[in-house]
This record gives sequence, structure tokens and C-alpha cells, in this order.
Amino acid sequence: MTSKVISYSKVDDVTRILTKSYDVKQEKIKADMSKALAAECAKHLPAEVMDFYKKYPNKVHNHGSVTFKHADEYFYLDLRIPTLEMDVMKKIVTPTSNIFATLTQFAQDYLVHKLEKNTIKNQIKCTLIKLRTYKRIEANFPEAYDILLYQIDKEVKQPKGLCDSVEELRAKLSKELAK
Repeated sequence: MTSKVISYSKVDDVTRILTKSYDVKQEKIKADMSKALAAECAKHLPAEVMDFYKKYPNKVHNHGSVTFKHADEYFYLDLRIPTLEMDVMKKIVTPTSNIFATLTQFAQDYLVHKLEKNTIKNQIKCTLIKLRTYKRIEANFPEAYDILLYQIDKEVKQPKGLCDSVEELRAKLSKELAK
């Protein structure tokens, strides 16, 4: 009997699930970038505006998103603050400002995580394609096998010890049948 061969789409699915923690890290970095920029921009708004915004967030037009570019990567940062005029925003985010240095550091961290994710993703794909069969994946890469079987193929995992003791099963059944 031959073992089932993994398809390329399942390789992609397993890889996506195994690298999900990298996506979470990248999203956290983007959220931290947005928070840092929003905090810096809020310093340039009058206190009354910020108080009104905190009290009635739906009554004030949000700035929306801001694009920050670093090393050919675009970051779309979600700014949940009242709208600033563009000339004010340009004064806040200048190459010599502290917030620019902070955003640059976040962007560099993001790019490091992105590179790590792409590297591990390629290694996982290469490994799964080389292993090829479910049997070899089970023997050599059990983490991927569990995901493949129980999340992608959606097989029901048998609890440990379910079929271990025939004597115990027969004893329970005989008690139930005797009632």
C-alpha cells in the first residue's frame, strides 16, 4: 500500500499555519508604529480637541491612514486621531525628528521579521516537498503532520487510550447489559 502524497496547495496551507506567529509579530509591529505616531501627533493638537475627540470619537473626522516608506517597503499606519493638516504632519515626521527614528527602528524590526518569515516559509515548503508522502512527513516532521491531518484534512484525532483496554470495555458493557 502506498502512502498518500501531499499536494502543493496543502504544502502552502501547512506553511501558512506554521508561520502564523510571524504574521502576528508583524501586525504587532505595525500597530506599535501606529500608536507611536498617533501619540506624537496628538501632542501637536490642542488639549480641547483631544478631550472632545476622546469624549465623542464618532463626531470627529479621523486622520485615517498614513503611508510611511522605508527601504522599498510601504507601511500603511492607522491613525485614530483627529485630522491634522498636511503641513503640520510634515513638520512632525521629518528625517531629523525622534518619531522618524522610532518609526525607522520599527520598520527595520518589521523587515527582519519579514525576512525570517520568508526564510522559514521556504524551508518548510522545501522540506514538505522533499518528504512528499504523509508517512514520511509523520516520521520526520510531526508538527506539520498534525496540522496536515487535523486542520487541513480535518480528520478526527483519537484520544489516547481509547482502544487500549478491551477488558475494561467488556467489563463496562457487561455491567450495562446486566441492568
